[in-house]
Amino acid sequence: MTIPDKKATDRSSLLARLDGVIGLDLTVTATRHHTPSLLEISLHGDDLIGLEVGAGQDIMVEVPVGNAQFVRRRYSIVDFSPTTGTMSLLIALKGTGSGEAWALALQAGDVLDAVGPRGKQPVSTQATTHLFIADHSAVAATSQMIRSIEFGHVHVVASFPTSQDVVSFAAREPSVKVSVTALSPVDHGDVQPFLDCLSAFEDDLFRSEGLQCYLNAEFSMVNTTKALLLERGVSPAAIATKAYWRRNKSNAPHGEPIKD
Repeated sequence: MTIPDKKATDRSSLLARLDGVIGLDLTVTATRHHTPSLLEISLHGDDLIGLEVGAGQDIMVEVPVGNAQFVRRRYSIVDFSPTTGTMSLLIALKGTGSGEAWALALQAGDVLDAVGPRGKQPVSTQATTHLFIADHSAVAATSQMIRSIEFGHVHVVASFPTSQDVVSFAAREPSVKVSVTALSPVDHGDVQPFLDCLSAFEDDLFRSEGLQCYLNAEFSMVNTTKALLLERGVSPAAIATKAYWRRNKSNAPHGEPIKD
């Protein structure tokens, strides 16, 4: 029996070790700046037709890093249609990284080698109150997760590098109430504005039996805000986390932040 190489990021190796994913050949149909620091890539592919994609999931895209070398970078899926075989990616621009340079150079007609869908942070169907804490890198996933909520109250605390980058969040169901605190301008990876905001929230929110929290942001920010929520009385079972990147460190070749 051949054991899959856990470090290899080529398509065959990923398909051999990852459950529930398929290879995707995706053609760029358009690119545009959704905001100054948020790049939208529109894609089409026959592999997308009939595919099931959950709210907040992403794809692993092959990105060149020079000298015929490649890494995988993970980008959240928005505006997905299994009928037309189309989707878009929203890529947060932080001013550095090979993935960003690659994304900015994409043109209509370019073909992407991707694997997906990926991501296992489901939205709770039992919660009556949802608290989303997200930095700019998680705006796309957060927006899709909120759109999937069918009842209750949603609180969002999200940071943006400039006021021009602030985006709106809305539920698909009109009965869902969405309250948003937009923190701007906030430097990428700056956790203090989140701590100040959360510290000002009433205790009743954190002690609600129907509360579910979703922390999607920079590595250290996720850990710091999780610690604050635990101090405020939130149950560990009510906190879901996903680190998207790590300040001053490139993500690993498979697209995840490097762990300690």
